[in-house]
Amino acid sequence: MATEESERRVQTTCLLVLTFIASGAALYFVRSVVVPFVLAGFFVILLKPFIDWQTRHLKLPAGLAFATTLLLGASVLTFTGGVIASSVADLADKQDEYIERLGELEDKVSASLQRMGFDTESKIEKVLDRLPQLGGTLLTRAINGLVGVASQGVLVLIFMGFLLAGMTSEPAGTWKRVHEGVTKYLHAKVAMSVLTAVLVYVILVLCNVPLALLWALFTFLLNFVPNIGSIVANLLPIPVILLSPEVQAPWIAILVPIAVQFVVGNVVEPKVMGKSVGLHPVTILMALIFWGLLWGFIGMLLSVPLTLTLRILLEQSEFTRPLADAMAGRLGPSSSPETEPTPVEG
Repeated sequence: MATEESERRVQTTCLLVLTFIASGAALYFVRSVVVPFVLAGFFVILLKPFIDWQTRHLKLPAGLAFATTLLLGASVLTFTGGVIASSVADLADKQDEYIERLGELEDKVSASLQRMGFDTESKIEKVLDRLPQLGGTLLTRAINGLVGVASQGVLVLIFMGFLLAGMTSEPAGTWKRVHEGVTKYLHAKVAMSVLTAVLVYVILVLCNVPLALLWALFTFLLNFVPNIGSIVANLLPIPVILLSPEVQAPWIAILVPIAVQFVVGNVVEPKVMGKSVGLHPVTILMALIFWGLLWGFIGMLLSVPLTLTLRILLEQSEFTRPLADAMAGRLGPSSSPETEPTPVEG
């Protein structure tokens, strides 16, 4: 009997591994359709309280509340596309000015290194020559990521319409737990991302940094990318800050946003989201790598809520519950999901 039980567990484990591999391959090959659908699902979770508020407090018909919510989503995507387009045009207009400023900056750095006794004609000069290319590549990839999000906006809105129209009742059972966990995470994360982006925008405007709205938009989006998002958001505007002669107090424009990101991310956000552990830091890092390889920039943005959803689903089965506990960092005896509330990672 024990042998049969052991064999069944081995077979089930092998089937789970094969299912995981097959699901990953399927999600990769159909990402052009699945990614907009998943984005629409998370947008619906974010916007559903807005629909409820309209129907309960404003006494609007459900159809009108549905239409205004879709209009809000379309306005957000249009605004994002407009910011990207205007920023790219502004960068193109000031390209010659930035190149000239970069040459002056390289001469200053080279002169300083020569006074310090370094040979600027060798490796150091090659590094200086590659800096503009590296900065341009980083900025180009970030803008392409934003363009990718905005370009799928129509498909996302279509999926949002179907999902909102199909929400005839509140979720129950397992999906209620998933909905509550993801809703708590998304609402808290959006609030913290908006706070960080607004503070960064104010600082950059006061320092007269070009494209302040674009950098604030990057700050908002990259705040959803765990571990590395805030670092990239702080690095992106540095070339423009250093190459723009109109910037006032460039070091303040660089260092103060870093301080804002640190305080909000490490002091304010944990208090808002709670101290309970929903996903272990190693799990978050592995999720970032996995979803980033699978779906690129959008996968990195959605890595935490997707992995949180997966953990809650695994928690419902007795066989897969140890894996869910490991993802949450609970390596002791597993607990029943009926007796322990689902925590959410901050």
